[in-house]
Amino acid sequence: MYGLKLAQAEPKAAATKAETPDESRKIFEAHVKEAADIVKTENSIENKRTTQIAKMDAQNVKDTFNESARVRSGRVAMTRGGPKERYSGGHNGKAAALAQESGSDASSESDSDEEEVNAKKHQALQ
Repeated sequence: MYGLKLAQAEPKAAATKAETPDESRKIFEAHVKEAADIVKTENSIENKRTTQIAKMDAQNVKDTFNESARVRSGRVAMTRGGPKERYSGGHNGKAAALAQESGSDASSESDSDEEEVNAKKHQALQ
């Protein structure tokens, strides 16, 4: 009717060799080992990438804090009419040391002390 008879159908198992359970196990274990190696490589690459990103993030936070401190100390120095050398800031505390050396009034010193305490708290968090 359709042009094919049962006898003309392609033989299924005659062309392929049947595997024994031992052969199947060897093939399975080889594939498992290959997959484990790929996963190990991917995890290694991912961990390396995560570490690099964490370092970059930490550096960005530090740079942002230093820039904010530099700008803040510059504004404080400009309002006091101080020299341009006092406009630097950051974690090194130059601005606070220069502000104390200048002999500024008590209210501006308390502002500087508060900023210094905040800077130390931020450093401790990092």
